[in-house]
Amino acid sequence: MKKVKFKIDSDSTKVYSGNYYIFDPENEQKVPIDSKVGKKVINNYENKLKGKPVKSVKKFYNKFTIVDIDESLMSDWYADISMLYFLLEQITSFKTVNNRNILNVNEGKRLRSMHFGLKKLFTGGYGECVSNEREPEIYNLVMDMKLKYFPGFCFNQILINKNQPFKKHKDGNNLKSNTLIFSIGDYEGDLHLEDWEVNTNCRPIIFNGKELEHSVPKISGTRYSILFYMI
Repeated sequence: MKKVKFKIDSDSTKVYSGNYYIFDPENEQKVPIDSKVGKKVINNYENKLKGKPVKSVKKFYNKFTIVDIDESLMSDWYADISMLYFLLEQITSFKTVNNRNILNVNEGKRLRSMHFGLKKLFTGGYGECVSNEREPEIYNLVMDMKLKYFPGFCFNQILINKNQPFKKHKDGNNLKSNTLIFSIGDYEGDLHLEDWEVNTNCRPIIFNGKELEHSVPKISGTRYSILFYMI
């Protein structure tokens, strides 16, 4: 069984086999950033970003990488995300939290979110998130998926959101800069990185959440987003 083909460089940029990749929205695929098509995409984004230099756009895409799941694991991947969606849909009353409701696009409403893994304690140190025991099937499945598809990614907390829009923000409280995210469901509206929408539906990506402003302005349909990060 082959491992997921990504690594994290010492400067926290994301690299595939030594090459940076950029998402080509026209053809819905990733291409090398230094290829002819990659340079064309950069130039197109340069124009859209209202005069920002090409170097700035390259720096932006160095913080955003599509995780390349090995072809031999793709059937397992789709089976696992289908099972995860099924389990999440069985929750009749999705849990809500208010510790970050300031980020909610819907002012004053609690976030439709669940945390798994570890949480910071007011007394210092870490403790187990309550959802680990409340939803053990989901917790075990997500942990298995992480070990199978993202074995080299460091994290200690998992966040699952349901149809939750977020205001623009940066993850200043995270210990490490990198966040891994993928989404599942039948929906419209997705993650925005610096105002540009990125397709995360069944497509895991890694981005620099501490430096890169991100949001989910609006959602229609059913969308679950699953995020791995270090607190």
